[in-house]
Amino acid sequence: MRIVWFATLWGLWSCWLLAQHLRAPAAVTRVSAGLLLAEVGALLVHGFGCTEGGCNAGAAVAGSLASVDVPALATVFLAVVVGREWVRARRASLQTTSGTR
Repeated sequence: MRIVWFATLWGLWSCWLLAQHLRAPAAVTRVSAGLLLAEVGALLVHGFGCTEGGCNAGAAVAGSLASVDVPALATVFLAVVVGREWVRARRASLQTTSGTR
C-alpha cells in the first residue's frame, strides 16, 4: 500500500505545482490541493490509529480512504484535467494551422 500512498501524494503534489506554474484554472489548483490534504489527513489518522495489535475502526476507515478512495478520485481527476488540456491544445493547434493557410 505504501506505493499507492506515495504515488498518490507525488501525483497530486506534482499536479498542484504544475497547475500553478502553467496558470491552469483555479479549480484545478484547489481540487488537487484538497485531494492532497485529504490523503495526508487520512494517512495521519491511519498511522496514529494502528498499532501492532491492529487498527481501530476510525483508522481502518482512514486506511481504506487513503488506499482506495482518494487514489481513485485522484486518478479520475488527473485523467480529466489531462484530457481537457489535450483537447484545448489540439484546438489551439488546429486554429493556428488553419489560420496560416
